[in-house]
Amino acid sequence: MLTSRLKSPLWLLTFAWVAFVVYLALIPRIPRVPGLSDRMASSLGHFITHAVLASLIYLILVGDNRNRTKQWLAVIAALAVAFTFGTSLEFAQHAMPNVRALQVGDLADNTMGAIAGAVGAFMLQYLGLHRRYLVMMVGASCVAVIVAVMALVIARNPGYPYPGDHWHAAYTIEICGETLPRLPGRPGWLHTHGDGYIHVHPFTLDQGGGLATPTLFMGMAGGTLRSDTLTLPSGESYTNGDLCPDGRSGTVQVEVNDEPVSPGSYVIRDLDRVEIKFSP
Repeated sequence: MLTSRLKSPLWLLTFAWVAFVVYLALIPRIPRVPGLSDRMASSLGHFITHAVLASLIYLILVGDNRNRTKQWLAVIAALAVAFTFGTSLEFAQHAMPNVRALQVGDLADNTMGAIAGAVGAFMLQYLGLHRRYLVMMVGASCVAVIVAVMALVIARNPGYPYPGDHWHAAYTIEICGETLPRLPGRPGWLHTHGDGYIHVHPFTLDQGGGLATPTLFMGMAGGTLRSDTLTLPSGESYTNGDLCPDGRSGTVQVEVNDEPVSPGSYVIRDLDRVEIKFSP
């Protein structure tokens, strides 16, 4: 009996919606919505996701029960589940690197959305809307939101920088164990001011996006960076297999936040720590 209930369309829709909300929580930022500020889009996203979640939980808990007391208890339980889920996601975001930070405003939006969803579903039932049509309405809302968000993600990857962004990533360059002085400032949308930071702020749509890589940064600084070659703006060049002063052969290595990356494909993000090395 439990297995068949878990396979019901409403349960499956709820599982899919939870997975979708978790995905939204783990990407660097809410996808941009044309005509809305980032803050407004984020607030609306938190409200809608938790409104739908609470309404789904309410519909699962209340079933076909027409008892008003039990319906209100289902509202309260749906609010508790949605609030606990949303709060847990916010704290998980806070604990993970390159993920949005915990914000009180997001918790408030989650809570207001959950109240609107659970109470709204109850009121529609109270006014006589058949449960079947209520489930269809919530299901259609789920599909519409998921399709719209995926279209926005495809149009503008939320992990990439775009015009209007101004990101900063700390960087160091190390040759055979010796950290070099900071690179001098250079113009451009991907540059440094000689302050030890990579500044990423595209001016046009043909800049930014997936182009903001360590390879491009080094190229705009006057050097070269590939997986096998590092050339400094001064003209000094190091290739895999060249010897360090201690006699050991070195290789070009690029790490971001202590993890190795491909310099030509990794897209620099805000608050990254980029280490460019030639070392044994």
